[in-house]
Amino acid sequence: MHETGSPHPRPAWPGNDDAEQLLATAREELAAIHAEHTRLLAERNSLARALRDSNGYLKGGPRLRAEDLAQRVKRRVGEPWRNVQKNRGALPAFAGALVKAVVAETLARPVVLRRRFAAMNTDPATSEYTAHHPVEQARISRRYRAGRLWASALEPTNGQDAKFLHAARKLAAADGSITENVRLAAKLLATDRRFKESDYRILEGRLMELSGWIPRLPGESEHIEPRSAETILHLVKESRPYHSNGFTSRSHNNFVAEAQAGLEPVIVTEPGFPRDVVGESFEPLEVIDGIEHHRLDLGPHHTDLPVNQWLQDFAWLAADKVRDIRPAVIHVSSGRRGYETALVGLALQEKFDVPLVYEVRSFFEATWTSETGVDVESETYWLRCAVEEMCMRRADRILTLGHAMRDELISRGIDAEKIELVPNAVDLARFQPAAAADVAALRAEYGLTMPTFGYVSNMDHRREGQELLIEAAARMKENGQQAQCVLVGGGTRVEELKALAAERGVSDRVIFTGPVDHHSIAGHYALIDVFVVPRIRERAAIYVTPLKPFEAMAMMRPVVVSDLPALVEVVDPPHRGRAFAAEDVSSLVSTVTELLHDEQARAALADAGRAWVEASRQWKHNGERYRQAFAHATAHRRAATAENANSDQPQREQQP
Repeated sequence: MHETGSPHPRPAWPGNDDAEQLLATAREELAAIHAEHTRLLAERNSLARALRDSNGYLKGGPRLRAEDLAQRVKRRVGEPWRNVQKNRGALPAFAGALVKAVVAETLARPVVLRRRFAAMNTDPATSEYTAHHPVEQARISRRYRAGRLWASALEPTNGQDAKFLHAARKLAAADGSITENVRLAAKLLATDRRFKESDYRILEGRLMELSGWIPRLPGESEHIEPRSAETILHLVKESRPYHSNGFTSRSHNNFVAEAQAGLEPVIVTEPGFPRDVVGESFEPLEVIDGIEHHRLDLGPHHTDLPVNQWLQDFAWLAADKVRDIRPAVIHVSSGRRGYETALVGLALQEKFDVPLVYEVRSFFEATWTSETGVDVESETYWLRCAVEEMCMRRADRILTLGHAMRDELISRGIDAEKIELVPNAVDLARFQPAAAADVAALRAEYGLTMPTFGYVSNMDHRREGQELLIEAAARMKENGQQAQCVLVGGGTRVEELKALAAERGVSDRVIFTGPVDHHSIAGHYALIDVFVVPRIRERAAIYVTPLKPFEAMAMMRPVVVSDLPALVEVVDPPHRGRAFAAEDVSSLVSTVTELLHDEQARAALADAGRAWVEASRQWKHNGERYRQAFAHATAHRRAATAENANSDQPQREQQP
């Protein structure tokens, strides 16, 4: 039973900060300013004492001209005073008056001073509360709400200062305020000759994409007579053979399943792919496993384009392919930011009146930054959500991977009747339980001498939670338990994770295999006695079902997952796997330890998992699922076209 609605509602957009939050932030900043006042007052008192001690003159002593004295004092306090005078929004006027008073008092003192005054501290004083520094410091310390308050307060007096504008723009970029980023960039164009117009156009293009803008194909609508009812044009960001990852694995296996079900899939990849992988070493048309793959190319400088121009070119090139291929249905899948391929699909749907199916494979709204917290508390996040929802509403059919994702889409206002599930699956021909001799040889290659637990996944994103497995290995070692952790895969965080293993003293207990070719990946599952998916409570991890647990089940590995909705629906604990409390190392250690000590329980879970994927989670099962979804999309488009024609009829009859 799957309840409709999101268990993790989206937080309020920071543009709607309530008065209590803003007041609390303002109080904190005022307290910091008060501390700065105290420091400046101490500076003033120090100078005053020096003046008092140096009052009068010593006969025969060195003489100091008034001009020399003025220069010494100005070096000490003049620069912060000038900044304060320029930047009255940062420090109240009386703070500036204090510094000014020090200068005035010093200049009025006797001309002849004792030698020790000449040796007083004359290092230039500084303050974090002058000029652009409050904005910059708020960004560095990730106090983004405070930074927004400072930027707003300081702009009236600093709005033409390039340093301030750069600091404020960096703040806007860090906290995802895309509209503010573009506005400040426009001011920089008129203020700083070093700021390039091309940089502004890049930002402007991103804002256009986030505004719900759809590429336009000029001219009248065109009717396309499908080559056949089975011809499906797939728009995807990337494909085999140039990438072997979760996206391309799902895509290619489903293309093959469609062909086996009697459909005719034709693939069109986005502009720049695979040029950005292999340079010019590719053909515009490739046939892979009997399936046409068309490559769109904009030349070597496609990455320099603003995203709106890139999308416009994508739509134009794809339109030519629609005319050549003449599909019955256009199918688009989530792109690098989620919706960008769908925006092109909407342009094609409008131009050719062809049914559009949008497959939502993940939730990318929060992936604009790696910083947790601000990722879902930003204007960028909310605008991405809005564009994603617009694409889903305008598509004729929505596909997604699992019940948790479907429930989240429904909670966002998408009609439940419009959504169909095409789950992740596995190719049983590739994932067969390994022979004991092969496993033994591979264990020896990696130096595995203990019972094992571990994970197969890339190491690029913290959502995967490999840190939890490393910490679990440390706890088990402390408890005297014989167990090794196996982490299969590569990625940008490998060295960081290795450093953590060394810090916890378990470099001998945590084995990193490095990247493994997809042809060899099945054997590496067999290295792991208890397969763990330790994903943390991050938006995509909560809802999106990964491929790996299906492959582990096919390899008859008992599966343990963190208790996130997308993972729990896969293992259905305790029937096909076990679950532990997400991000709770103690719960993880307890669950894994219990299974490592219970061979009978591991065998029962392995049998149940294999039986389930054999019955309903093979790629070949998805062929009929796609055929049904495409038929529903076609019926919806016909009905929508007829409804539009009927609504236009009275207007046409009234025309002379």
